[in-house]
Order: sequence, then structure tokens, then C-alpha cells
Amino acid sequence: VTQHSITLSWTSVSGSSGYYISYERLDFSVPVTPTYMKLSGSHSTSVTLNKLTAGTKYMIRVWATDGSGVSQPIEKTVKTEDAIPSPPRLLRITRDIENGVELNWLPPVNPNGVMTSYEIEYTTNSTFTTISGTVTVLTKNSLTHYNWRGAEFPTYYMRVRAVNSANTDTGTMSEPSNVLEQCLGTERAPDEPTGLRGITEKASTTS
Repeated sequence: VTQHSITLSWTSVSGSSGYYISYERLDFSVPVTPTYMKLSGSHSTSVTLNKLTAGTKYMIRVWATDGSGVSQPIEKTVKTEDAIPSPPRLLRITRDIENGVELNWLPPVNPNGVMTSYEIEYTTNSTFTTISGTVTVLTKNSLTHYNWRGAEFPTYYMRVRAVNSANTDTGTMSEPSNVLEQCLGTERAPDEPTGLRGITEKASTTS
């Protein structure tokens, strides 16, 4: 098993003239049409399924045929290896909140495994040659938003990366989403008043 392929093997069936194989993804919310293939010859008892999606479970079935009918299938669920997810999509501001904004984004088209978190990177420089800081957003309940509050500088550039359970040579983090420029304004509210105290007014007198 690799990130994009599964190799199968089984015991040959006496009297068979070949085998039928079907496979289908199990992570869709709606049923999908299985992919079918046929192997001719009773000694053809191995096949490699290619161009599969990483980090995905597949239901695989194998039937024996003798030309006049087919057997009951044997079946097995196999998961491809995890890979780095594709980038989150459409990072945007959806509404203003007190002292900040609400950020929203869409999850990766290909999570390629179990999503664990998102990393929001922010900086004052649009090329991201340096990173001012990061915020980790856990994916509990498929969370894809974050309330950004306060900032030290008037303008920040932000982007988000997806993180999954993959453990590859290149890490677990996706390429970044689109970059969002958030201008928080160059003017700031005045400081609060100080020295509040009660004042006793003396009555004026005339001579």
C-alpha cells in the first residue's frame, strides 16, 4: 500500500477462467459507482490499483468466474497511506467583531488523511519572508473559522495551512491558502481618562 496505490493478491480458484475486481471510495456522503476490472486466466491472482486518493478507505471485492457464472465475492477494506493535504481555500473576512474580525475558509479539497488542525500565519510583510506568529485552530466539529482580535501593527497579512495525521519526509502541513491583507487602521482610540475624583464646590462669599 502506498499513498496512491494498493496491490492485491489472493489464492487461485480451481476451474476458474478469470476474476472480476471492483473498488470504491468509502468516504463520500453519497453512494459512488464502483470501478470494475477483469483479469483473464486462473493464475492471474494479483493486481495493483493505481491513481487512488491518499489517506482514503476503499472497499475492494474479488469474484471468480468460469465463463458461465461468478462466485460470491471476497471483500476487504484497505486505506491508502496519508499524504500532505491540499491547501485550504477562500480565506476571507465574513464579519467585523469587537476589536477584530472573523476569519473563515473552506477545507482542503483533498484532506489526504485525518485533519487535525489549521495553522494561521500572520506577518507585517506581504512576502512572508518572516512570520510574526501563528495561531493553531483545532478541527473539532470541522471548525473552519477564527475570531481575530487586536494587533500590534495597523496592517497584517494572513494565510492558513491545513495539517493532517500524515508523517512524511516533508512534514504534515499543506501549502498555504490565499493571502489576506487585514488593515486595522492607522488611527487608534484615545487613552481612557485618568484621575477621576469627586469635587466639592465651595460656596462663594462676598464682602
